[in-house]
Amino acid sequence: MKFDRKASGEGIEAVCRLENGKAVIEWHFAFLREEQEKAHQVISFTVRNREGQTILLCMQETEEEELLVSVVLHPHLWSCQDPYLYDMDAVIQDPEGKETDRLKKQLPLRELSFHPRRGWLLNGAEFVLKAVEYTIPQHTSQSEKQQLVLRDFRLLKDMGANCIHTEPTLWKLCERLGFLTWQKEMAAVGDELPCLTGDG
Repeated sequence: MKFDRKASGEGIEAVCRLENGKAVIEWHFAFLREEQEKAHQVISFTVRNREGQTILLCMQETEEEELLVSVVLHPHLWSCQDPYLYDMDAVIQDPEGKETDRLKKQLPLRELSFHPRRGWLLNGAEFVLKAVEYTIPQHTSQSEKQQLVLRDFRLLKDMGANCIHTEPTLWKLCERLGFLTWQKEMAAVGDELPCLTGDG
């Protein structure tokens, strides 16, 4: 059994909500299974802060239907000004304890919601969504493309943008640099977004 890396979150998605200063995380998993594969495999994962300290250690059978929920006390929340990311290491093991897959990723803890009267809220505070659409530059080498994207993202940051609609290949970079990624269910922004094309 392996993580379905084409699914949301590459196979692991963490939905965070804030309650009384704590981060309550609901975990959603997506797996790829072989026809003859044995059931009752186990997924275990560790979440560490930037100092390498373990803040979460969880384990669940892959066949478990009940939602896995964990709590982080005094979380360091992600924001556009402070894009803090935790490190997560997840492992799937078969009944004999053999590792069948491993996934490493960075995890933001944040809650984004929409209130009918107050509008968008990020971590409970009112948040003015300034979204743009970004098109990856074409007709350049990979190294040039990386430099252009970084330059353009810094420009967008200087212009006050805090949310980008772009290709999934850039979503991780968006999180590291302090941008939310704009999705179609965020239609309250409007259908038309200002567009920056990396070609200039």
